Amino acid sequence: MFFSLVTTSTFAQTGNKKISGKIVNQTSEPLVGAIVRIKGNTKGVITNTQGQFSIQTPNDKSTLQISMIGYKDLEVNLN
Repeated sequence: MFFSLVTTSTFAQTGNKKISGKIVNQTSEPLVGAIVRIKGNTKGVITNTQGQFSIQTPNDKSTLQISMIGYKDLEVNLN
């Protein structure tokens, strides 16, 4: 099994970037409770009942780490 990630982003005046997306499995079903973190940072969020998340990144070159029990972890470069 694997994750599929769809993201959108917006820039804030503080220089942070807001990343929003949806985590789904290979049959496009949302994954509820997946953990989404910024690599090298302790902050993270958990996907909602639709598999959606929103997280602030410090810059354009961040990497998302996505994990969930029963699935292989995934890293996604945002640059």
